[in-house]
Amino acid sequence: MLVDRNHELHLPEELLLLALDDARGQVLAQARIGLPFGLAGAALMEMTLNGELRIDDGKLFVTDVAHPLDDAPFVSIRALLHDKPGKKVRYWVDRLPRKLRGLQQQWLDALVARGTLEHRESRVLFIFSVQRYPERDNRPERDIRARIDAVLLHGNTPDPRTAMLIQLASACRLLQAMYPRDQRKRVQARAKALQDLPIADDIDAATRAAVNAATAAAAMVAITAATAASSSAACSAGSSAC
Repeated sequence: MLVDRNHELHLPEELLLLALDDARGQVLAQARIGLPFGLAGAALMEMTLNGELRIDDGKLFVTDVAHPLDDAPFVSIRALLHDKPGKKVRYWVDRLPRKLRGLQQQWLDALVARGTLEHRESRVLFIFSVQRYPERDNRPERDIRARIDAVLLHGNTPDPRTAMLIQLASACRLLQAMYPRDQRKRVQARAKALQDLPIADDIDAATRAAVNAATAAAAMVAITAATAASSSAACSAGSSAC
């Protein structure tokens, strides 16, 4: 199954919109560690849906398709994967943020170009430059949240893209920020239950396997990074746990 190329936003852009504080225009604190890996996983999922990637025995390979995604980040990722065939999905989720620094910025720039975000630059103490990306058009994120609410709050069966996005948001620790305290337990339980469901019956088995692998890798790397950062912070504070 190929992704609808007329779809307004790609998965990394949808995830990024959820991760941004709408007013301040900066990534939410709880998502800063996991987001780069979530975006890497989202990119691999998008390329898999477009038929550009396949998995053989747990290893990732680039395939030839008539219409590869032509956004700059996808072109860069495709070139890297093409030069190193046969690496596992987790290898790429872990390394893409480091090998292609500025991927997140490229998707921010794309959202600015669409008119979804606005770019603002300010100075702190007249020295340090601070980049902010507040929402200019809230309709895309509003539609994304409506899709997610329908699944997590009302029990609807998710379409493939929404199922992937929910798993990515959970991996990046965004669900706690998206929902008030009295809804979080129910939302987390629903998101966890979705992990055991197939992405969709109308996606072929090979594509489903690749997407599941990318989702699992993104979640694992994001959680590992966040846990390591928390442990490091505790140690720096003189915690006895070190």
